[in-house]
Amino acid sequence: MVTIELDSGERIRVRPIEPEDGTLIADAFRTASQETRLHRFFTPIRELPRSELKRMSTIDPAREKCVVGEVTAPAGDRIVCGARYVRLANPASFPGSKSTRFPDPQDAKGSSRIFGSSH
Repeated sequence: MVTIELDSGERIRVRPIEPEDGTLIADAFRTASQETRLHRFFTPIRELPRSELKRMSTIDPAREKCVVGEVTAPAGDRIVCGARYVRLANPASFPGSKSTRFPDPQDAKGSSRIFGSSH
């Protein structure tokens, strides 16, 4: 685990994702704007299905790496950003896929610099 301080002074702990993070991922999803959710899922969904939460919080260690950025808030810990790298079955055709996601409020605070992209 690593802690990064943003320009705002807020500290984000970057750590590997855990299967128990489904609730925190769902909460982060709810804080995203409709536009952000549309860019990520190409459909105007308001809540992630349980199967999608499980898929997002469970990785295959042989093929995937996933980290999340977490902050401590008065109401409890919150996931504010995350990145996943997936090694594809045929790396000769394309070396891998990276997906990075930041709920909107964190973009303005500088969290997109952690992983190098905002969506």
